[in-house]
Amino acid sequence: MIETAPNHREANAAWLAILVLGVLFRIAVVALPGNQSRAPWSGGGGAPTYALLPQNLLSGKGFTYASQPTALRAPGYPVALAGLMWLVGSKYVLAVRWIQLFMGLGTVYFCSRASVSVFGEKFGRATVVIGLFFPTLIYVTGEVLTECTGLSIWAGGCLCFICKVQCRESASAPIRSSRALMKVLHP
Repeated sequence: MIETAPNHREANAAWLAILVLGVLFRIAVVALPGNQSRAPWSGGGGAPTYALLPQNLLSGKGFTYASQPTALRAPGYPVALAGLMWLVGSKYVLAVRWIQLFMGLGTVYFCSRASVSVFGEKFGRATVVIGLFFPTLIYVTGEVLTECTGLSIWAGGCLCFICKVQCRESASAPIRSSRALMKVLHP
């Protein structure tokens, strides 16, 4: 059996503690506001506006604000919200936040893998820490906004692009998919 040096074990324990703390902090950002449309720290925000289009879709009014057709928002996010409203009813805000939690963690993962591919393992770990604790990335997780979705798709697209540049041909289809998703979900 190979024994691990004490310093290496301590570094792994510290790394695991940082990861757990970051994930728990993000879970708190999702859980604390509960099912309120605005998080206590939001200072306003567009959650009611984001909810209006899906509500209009579900009531048969289409993509409208004040009974006027709109192209203000890309259709993907309101359609997804309408689906969640239909599926889980009044708990859709909570569902959105939990989905965005996983999308945010995916964004951190995608950025970390891209960083490892370009700069190496140390930079990948630094990217994880920065991504887990970056205030803007945490803030958008607790709000009903398209930014979390857009960032996740963008980060996945960047990772695919880096893989493509590094001659991994299998990355071209995900790049096209990521670009198409961005057009539909995020203006």
